[in-house]
Amino acid sequence: MKSITIIDDNNVDCLLLKSWFNQNNNFKVIHQYHSGIDAIKDSELLQSEYCIIDVGMPLLNGIDTSILLLQKGYKGKILLVSHAYSHEYMIKAKKACVHGYCMKDRDVILNCIVRMETEAFCFDEIAYKDWKKFTEKHNLQKEDADYKVVLLNPHHRKILLYSCKGFSTGEISEFMGLKKHTVEQYRAAMLQLLGFSTLAQAIAWAIASHIINHSEVFTPPLKTNAK
Repeated sequence: MKSITIIDDNNVDCLLLKSWFNQNNNFKVIHQYHSGIDAIKDSELLQSEYCIIDVGMPLLNGIDTSILLLQKGYKGKILLVSHAYSHEYMIKAKKACVHGYCMKDRDVILNCIVRMETEAFCFDEIAYKDWKKFTEKHNLQKEDADYKVVLLNPHHRKILLYSCKGFSTGEISEFMGLKKHTVEQYRAAMLQLLGFSTLAQAIAWAIASHIINHSEVFTPPLKTNAK
């Protein structure tokens, strides 16, 4: 029985991937993570033979997660998966020395793993042509969009924007015409909704997801030693 680690920020996709492997007696899912960052933290514990990683994760995408796992000594084989085909990601996957890149589909993934066992790598150029056509026909790029973005309401977006500019909770409450504790409640609810433990993580995700422009972020001036 082959052991599997799944790294995917989309909970629905994560459950689907797990069910596909659990339905096959040849595989067993032993680790599951919803972010590359969490997987990297546990890299020393990852002993699975295969690691299935979603390419388009926020904060730390699948390519960078793969590179870091390999640098930290992961000995298994890494398969990057995605709904939509991307030639750019395919090239990056090869350069990152991962073992395969394929469509997020049960039969495709299982067949790719079989091929990785016999040929070490699975980059099927012929299959990519069909996958590219399928992606364009069904506009699958939408499937790879971060689902968390649609969860944000206008208050959440304003709190993220004002926070990244360096404004305090009191200042944000004045700008939004809300009481200070109301802003705190909105912020706490937002973090829980997005699955982040700190506001800094939420801001980093918002920048990576293009909700906030890099130019909007406040950078404190460097302190200089007085002569």
